[in-house]
Amino acid sequence: MAASSSSSSSSNIVLVTFAIALLVFTGSCSAQLSPGFYQKRCPNVFGAVKSVVKSAISKENRIGASLLRLHFHDCFVNVSFVYLFMENVL
Repeated sequence: MAASSSSSSSSNIVLVTFAIALLVFTGSCSAQLSPGFYQKRCPNVFGAVKSVVKSAISKENRIGASLLRLHFHDCFVNVSFVYLFMENVL
């Protein structure tokens, strides 16, 4: 019994350490982005993207929902996974 609880606690320590390292590294990677990045590099990017998306939606109504779903799964699910992982470990 003692070996089981010892291996369980050591695996929890490894998982918590891994999760903390993951949070630290992802935090430093996202720190390079800024909301005004395209204002100087390509000031017309938002207008261009908006016109392309509007054109695509006018051709196919479902594309708006598809783009929203794509954005959700690419951006928010990965962040939520880390927090759920942390809740389950702790």
